[in-house]
Amino acid sequence: MKQSILKNYSIITISFLFISFPVILSCQSHLSVRTISPGKTYLEKTGFKTGRFSRSYLIHVPSGYTPANQYPLVVMLHGAFSTAGEMEEKTGLSTLADREDFLVLYPNGIGIMGFLQHWNAGFCCGKAMADDIDDVGFITYAIDDVCQKLSVDRSRIYMSGYSNGAMMACRYVSAHPEKIAAVAVLAGAIGGRSGPEVPFRRVKDVTGPMPAIIFHSSGDTHIPLGGGQNPDKKSEREFLPLTELKDYWIRSNQCGGTVAREALFGGKVVREQWTDCMPGGNVTLLVIDGWPHIWPGRFFTDELEAGNALKGFDAAEIMWDFLKDISKN
Repeated sequence: MKQSILKNYSIITISFLFISFPVILSCQSHLSVRTISPGKTYLEKTGFKTGRFSRSYLIHVPSGYTPANQYPLVVMLHGAFSTAGEMEEKTGLSTLADREDFLVLYPNGIGIMGFLQHWNAGFCCGKAMADDIDDVGFITYAIDDVCQKLSVDRSRIYMSGYSNGAMMACRYVSAHPEKIAAVAVLAGAIGGRSGPEVPFRRVKDVTGPMPAIIFHSSGDTHIPLGGGQNPDKKSEREFLPLTELKDYWIRSNQCGGTVAREALFGGKVVREQWTDCMPGGNVTLLVIDGWPHIWPGRFFTDELEAGNALKGFDAAEIMWDFLKDISKN
């Protein structure tokens, strides 16, 4: 079934970003310090409102959690028209968190009755951008709320996102670099415009250091590696190319021109690493050959045919290996 979805994704996609209906989870609501059960995901309906939208998030507490210790926190932002629950399912981050002992925060964007949720990344997308929804404020609220209720190592809070969520992750880090130790950006862009009649808008530069890991694919037509419009969709929306996103983080970390290149996964993945950067800063870029605009993880890659070099590719695992030893000074 998943393999069929993967092969036909470009046909059945109903929007230009990561889309599906909400996943129904066995979440416990409300998170109480007195009743925390390790190894569970909790739904938190917050008191934070943006206009008429009441905001919520999921928080996964790892199976080894004890209040006596402090834990890293990974913030994972879903793509447009997706949900926190779907990101938990597709990324496998909560399973990884149980093994590696970290907390995962999955905020929900605005939407209609749990559908069509998305983020105001400044230059994209939809109603959230049109209404100038304060998603930076909400994400700050969610992070602070988790830090009050659970034992979080505030020097190890990591921001990550997929697609529209990756754009939002960049915007959040540019607004609050003091809160975030490192960032992971998957299938995103640093700027764009709704049509040729308006100028490009882009995320403001970050005052580094801010270590960053970037994933993108040559097969992504929704947010093309070379920028521009989605060739499969009748839309005038354009995005800046991957080179702009890469240069943004190289500039933020004041990296030199030295780059180490390596072909991985049978040549299907090319990794570039910049380590000649300001103290505490470094940048890694992974470009996946031919992969479509879906999360590059085991939920899909385990279903690939035997012999495919990308079988078992796990972006969450690679992302965590990059993030886990980074601390905010």
